[in-house]
Amino acid sequence: YDSASGYATAVLTKSKKVFFSGQYSSPDKRLGLHSEVNAILGALMNKETEITHLGLVSTKYKDSPCNMCGNCRQFLYEMSNKYNFSPRIFLFAKDNEEFIEYDINNYLPNAWTSKKWI
Repeated sequence: YDSASGYATAVLTKSKKVFFSGQYSSPDKRLGLHSEVNAILGALMNKETEITHLGLVSTKYKDSPCNMCGNCRQFLYEMSNKYNFSPRIFLFAKDNEEFIEYDINNYLPNAWTSKKWI
């Protein structure tokens, strides 16, 4: 919908292929597809399981680097564990050259795991 914040993600794989996506927000606000999930799935569906870099930018963050939501962080964590990749993460500001770079362990230090709790 028109007033939704725009997000765009690109992932780079070990074989130098780039997959990119934007988010989708339905007009009735019932369905949302996040750009990070879409770009990662695009790579994985094309058998590109070694993601080396992920970049994210948003219209919501004009002057400072953006961040992933918790859902996208968890998805990235689960897919990186399942497929054994460890991407460099670049978070960009929309209207200037500011960005922050992370390795996945620094960006996701306390990720939730599916270990059984006793």
